[in-house]
Amino acid sequence: MHYAPGNGLAEFLDRVCAAAGFHPRAAVRVEQAAAAPLLAAAGLGPALVPANLVPPRFNGRILWPDPPVRRVLAAYTRPHADPLSTAFLDAVGRDALLMPEHVRRHLGAARRPPRAQSR
Repeated sequence: MHYAPGNGLAEFLDRVCAAAGFHPRAAVRVEQAAAAPLLAAAGLGPALVPANLVPPRFNGRILWPDPPVRRVLAAYTRPHADPLSTAFLDAVGRDALLMPEHVRRHLGAARRPPRAQSR
């Protein structure tokens, strides 16, 4: 499972695979990243997806990559942000969910995912 060119995860997946020493051969490319775990569960091939894209009632197998795959995200605003933007940035810093609870249950309690860090 791979992402269509232009999808932000396509280049990221290529870099992660290259760092692991291989280049993926895509049998299926998806435009919508949320389709990747569903197609993988249907047997079309493995998919590397952000944990928040795994649906709550997912019936496929979930594995935690070892070593973990990390992606840095950033939020930007004007120097003097409006109240809505400020509230959004505060909420992201306070409530960022890196690993949804239903994915954590699939993986088991043996490995704890990283927590959000504010700087």
